[in-house]
Amino acid sequence: MPYIANICGWVLTEMGRQPWLVQGLLKVEDGVSPHLTAGQVLISLISYSLVYGALVGVMFYLMRKYAMAGPDAALHESVDVAPGYGSLQDE
Repeated sequence: MPYIANICGWVLTEMGRQPWLVQGLLKVEDGVSPHLTAGQVLISLISYSLVYGALVGVMFYLMRKYAMAGPDAALHESVDVAPGYGSLQDE
């Protein structure tokens, strides 16, 4: 899975660089969205920033919460297996 994620990230990064523009297959002026305004770009940038900022805030809140609770709190959330389940004695 990490290998696939690495390849997908590389492909996404390279596609964002518009290699067809570099190779001369498409002119820059032909690759521009004609109906996109600066206000729409600004709204999109602000929206993404707010969403990612909220996710960062939630991540730090949860990390602090679980770090303060300590490792003993995680034991209460784990699923206990019935004694003897899956042991060699059952066979």
